[in-house]
Parts: sequence; C-alpha cells; structure tokens
Amino acid sequence: MLLLASLAPFSSLSAEPRQEPHLLTESTYTTAVRAANSGLTASSSPMAMDAVSPAGHQGALNTQGAIQGIAIHNASASDAEYLLVPLNLSPTSALSLEIVLQGNIAAAVGNSGNATVPADDPRIVRRRAMQADFLNRRGGTDPGTPLNPATAVPHGQLPAVGDTWRLNNELANQCAAGLSAEADVIWVGDNIIVLTDKSNPAATWNNTDLQNALTAIDTQVYPAVTSKFGPPSDLDGNGKVVIFITQGFNRLDAAASSSGVGLYLPRDKLSRQECATGNVGEVVYMLAPDPTGVVNSNVRTVSYVTGALAPSFARELAHMVLDGHRMASLSPFEETWLDEALGGMAMEQAFYATSVGLGPFSNIVLSNLTTGPNASRRVAAFNTYQNNLYSGWRSWLQFPSNLGVMDSNRINTASSGVQWAFLRYVTDRYAGTSQANETSFLQSLVNSNLTGVDNIRQAINAEPTQWLRDFLLSVYLDDNSKVGTLGSTGIYSMSSWNFRSVYGGLGGFPLRDIA
Repeated sequence: MLLLASLAPFSSLSAEPRQEPHLLTESTYTTAVRAANSGLTASSSPMAMDAVSPAGHQGALNTQGAIQGIAIHNASASDAEYLLVPLNLSPTSALSLEIVLQGNIAAAVGNSGNATVPADDPRIVRRRAMQADFLNRRGGTDPGTPLNPATAVPHGQLPAVGDTWRLNNELANQCAAGLSAEADVIWVGDNIIVLTDKSNPAATWNNTDLQNALTAIDTQVYPAVTSKFGPPSDLDGNGKVVIFITQGFNRLDAAASSSGVGLYLPRDKLSRQECATGNVGEVVYMLAPDPTGVVNSNVRTVSYVTGALAPSFARELAHMVLDGHRMASLSPFEETWLDEALGGMAMEQAFYATSVGLGPFSNIVLSNLTTGPNASRRVAAFNTYQNNLYSGWRSWLQFPSNLGVMDSNRINTASSGVQWAFLRYVTDRYAGTSQANETSFLQSLVNSNLTGVDNIRQAINAEPTQWLRDFLLSVYLDDNSKVGTLGSTGIYSMSSWNFRSVYGGLGGFPLRDIA
C-alpha cells in the first residue's frame, strides 16, 4: 500500500476525518443536532489505539530528495495498525512524503492531503492590510482633510446615555476617506461606552438581550481579557473602550458575503496629523442589525448581532492590547499565526468568566458542560465563545497536511482553530496548574518585542518546534484511555480540555478511531 501526501510548512498528516460540528445542547447522552456549525450534544468517541510488537515490523526513512518517504514492512503479515505523524518543520517549503506499507492488506485510506484549502478569512486579510497601512502612515503627514462636521472620540470626556457624538463610520480604508456619522450613546459602564449609528437600518433591539450582552462585556469579558493580557492604551483619555455599532461595518460585506461582527482599526491610534479622518481613541466597530437587508441585501438579524457582540469584542480587545504594546515600543506587529492564537485565547478566557465555575487546567469534559444545575449557562457560554474555536480546529484536524500551525501564509478559520489549540497546549505545558503562570506567560507574549516562533521561544525557554511535535502527538494521545498515563499526564496531555469528550457532543472526534 502506498500513500503520497504533500505537507504544508509547519504541518502534519492525520488519520481519516469524520463528520461536521454542531451546537452544544443541554442534555446527557443524546445525539440531537440543532444546526450545522452550531454547538454541543453528548456522546463521547474515544480513539482506540492498539499496541503492536515492534518485532514483526521494520521501518526505513528517506529524508533526502524532493520526495521523502517511510517504508514499513510487516514480515508476519498479521493484523497491524500504524500511527504516523510526519512533521514538516520548514517555515517556507512544502514537503512531499511517500508512505509504503508492505505485508498488510491495504485498508481504507485516511487523509490523503488533497482536500481543498479553506478560503482566506476576510477579517484576517483586512487586519493585516490595516496594520501595514498604519506602519506606512506612522510618523508622516496625511495630505487629506479632516471631516466636516469633525469626528473623534471626545478626549477626556465621559458621556451620559442620550448624548450624541460624531464618529467616522467609513471602515473600508483607514484614512483616505471618511463619513461623518452621528451616534447616540446608549450605554456607559465601568469599562465600555456603547454608541449606535443614527444612520443604521431600522431594527428593534430586544432590550433585555442587549442589556445582558453589554453587561457581560462590561463586567465579565473586559476584566477576563485584560487580567490576562493587560489593559489597552487610553489615547482618548476616558479610561474606557468605545463600542460603535454602525452600518459602516455592514458596508464592508458585498452581497451574499460576511466578514464577521467586530473590528478594531489601528488607524484610530494615529494622531490627527498622521490620519486626518481617524477617530483618535480606543474603538471597536460592530455590525449593526439589518433585518431586511438594506445594506448590500445582507440580512443581519437582531438576535445574531446581539449574540455575537461579546465574543467579537473579546478577540478585538486582545488585538487592541497587543497592537498597543507594539506601537508604543516601535516593535513589529505580531505574526498573524500567533496573533490569531492570542485572539482565540482571549475568547477562551471570556468563556471561563461566563461559565459558572469552570476554568483552565480542569480537563473539561462534555458532562461538565451539559449536565448539572449550571448546564444551561455553561452550554450558552460554550456556544458563544468556544464553538467557533472548536469548529475551526475540527476543519484543520480533518485535513492537517494542507495547513501549517506556525504559518502566517494561510489565514482562514481552520488555521485560527489549530493555532489556538497549539497555544492552549503550550500554555498548559508551561503553566502547569497555575493561573498566575498562565497570566505571566500570556503577558510575556503580549509585552515582547519579538514575534512568532522567537516570541514563543523566549517565553518558554525551549525550542517551540519540539513542542509543536509533542502537540501533534498529543492530538492522538491526549485523554486516550488505551495509552494510560501517556495521554493523561506529561507532554502528550492537554490539561484544560478533554477534546475527545467535548467533540463527542459536536458530532464526534474529527479523526478516525484506531480499531
């Protein structure tokens, strides 16, 4: 039997994928599905892993030439299974790998590495472009003209509910053009100021749901993220982050497309001289409800927008904090793969803050989420903050040979998912069971002047590619009862999540079980 696969930079090869993810629901040992790409149900699918005697097996590895290979010979031709985890540690070049099995009857092929690579995530594409534009503008003079009427976050002023500000709601570019929009202040909390654009499409908020979402952002999400990443800068002098719900975000999406819900713009950290139309403050822009599709015929329901406010804010706040440190120290922006991993970690911290008693290093299993007196709140927290991360990692697990982990060239939801999972593994391994160690580790990444692999290396004082190798093995071994303590302690375990168990409520673990 011969398999030929191509491995992307910093990637690996997997076993056979399984079905698509679903929403988590509050129930025990059911297989009910609410909607594709949604949340949890309950039925765990642990992976079996048979031990085989090395006496009857021989292997040969070719590491030279354009096609590298491994040959495994089972002299006795008895039943045998093999777990191969090839790893391409080149940051730039793909690797072709030939796998030859001799002495066994050919079984069903697992992952052949020929799946279609997911499309780039427009949110990440836009963020990279606007970081580059910021660097081009910093220290210069914008030849453009400030908007009239003037727009900006009023410096040093705390508004009252009902006040009106003017902000630039043109988000498609940073400074080249702008639109002066009136916005009403609808919330002033301990950490956030929330405004709605007066030009938004007509929509009726569910006031209870909106208040609950903004309360969660103000009292749970903001503290959870800043406790691990540090506070954002305070360029506008009001001690808070502005959330601007505006149809300017809706205009970013062409008909029948979507690029997310939230966006922070580096342009707002530039001075008026550097960017004539920036809002000069800490602002996160959010999608506006559009129940009839007034903007580009894209329907955005009130319930969808309300539910997506908090997780989007968590990620964008992390990016704002991270960028702020790099701007202040004149250091390079973080590489995209680690930038996305940190954004995922921020969403995970928001989950812990809202899940009633759950936290890192507790090896969360499905029943922790779906049963008990806090099940409804924990399920809601998972579906709000964690489900997108699990969904993205599932997509990567189904075809890992196509997408590298420490690779900024592929920027899609699958890459973001595995990058979060890898950083979660590194954090678990580095911190042990100490939340203080987790905090110091994450803040060391945020406050560093280094980027990517160099940043991780400095933080852990070890070689990240070796930890990447161990992480890829842990994907198979973690919480696998067939391998004993190898999958429950040490370098092949992940202490915060029992992924096999939780994926059991999302349609099953994505990799083919070993018989």
